[in-house]
Amino acid sequence: MRYRAYAPVAGNLVRRPIDQLADFGQAGERYRLFDDWERDDLIMSLVRTRVSAQKHIQNKMVEHFTQCDKEYGRRAREGL
Repeated sequence: MRYRAYAPVAGNLVRRPIDQLADFGQAGERYRLFDDWERDDLIMSLVRTRVSAQKHIQNKMVEHFTQCDKEYGRRAREGL
């Protein structure tokens, strides 16, 4: 496999707070952009890998997904 050479980058790294947080908005937007089969696959994968997790972890997962999109959270809850 050949790797491409990239031009070096120089500069200063600056960390600063983000003015407007959208912690769950972007994930919800992405979920709504998915086709039906993509949402089905996502939910199935998430449920399959977390069905054996402790109940409080499952509840937190559902809480986060619900903040992203109500359907997303509902489907995860129903799957678990």
